Amino acid sequence: MRKLIALIISIFLISCNSTPDLDKNLEKYNQGMKIMETIDNSGEIDYVKAFNFFEKSIQENPNHIESKYWKMQCEIKLGKLDNALETSKSVINNSKITNHKLITHFYITAGLIEKINGNSDKSEEYFSTAIENYNSRIKKNINDTDAILNKAIIMCYMDKKDEAIIFLDSIFLNGEKQTILEQIKTDILDFDSEKIINELKGDKN
Repeated sequence: MRKLIALIISIFLISCNSTPDLDKNLEKYNQGMKIMETIDNSGEIDYVKAFNFFEKSIQENPNHIESKYWKMQCEIKLGKLDNALETSKSVINNSKITNHKLITHFYITAGLIEKINGNSDKSEEYFSTAIENYNSRIKKNINDTDAILNKAIIMCYMDKKDEAIIFLDSIFLNGEKQTILEQIKTDILDFDSEKIINELKGDKN
């Protein structure tokens, strides 16, 4: 779970349980994904090179959301937050993409960057939409620990950590899922949203 929450904190995930499949019809996207899975000699991922492949993939396939998602993540890792915000908005404002499995992550990213930029109203709007999406998932499946965790994380970013704990305390799951839930509670108690936001802004102190 510690590794899991670290992925969420860095906003570098598609879901808690999986990574995207390669698409045999999208060569540039596949090349970008291979780079994202490769550590170079310096011990880092070549985000610039990956970004270029995702950009080319989008040029060839403007509606390929996975390419836009990973392009956005590269922009975040390269410190180009305004670019990442524009990428997220390009998806959010596309009325044809309301039910894609990744849509909520674009709202989370937009909410975080708007918060960093001091636009609290827009940040609240994006975060609230993301929470609504997770509430819908939880309503359909109370054992969806991915949705539970992500909702609690967003609440922390909204400066509602106490409410996030109350939310988690209100849930009771069965068997192994309850064990996961208890670990989520522990991780949320330790969660420092201000530190993460400062890291995104480039302040390492």
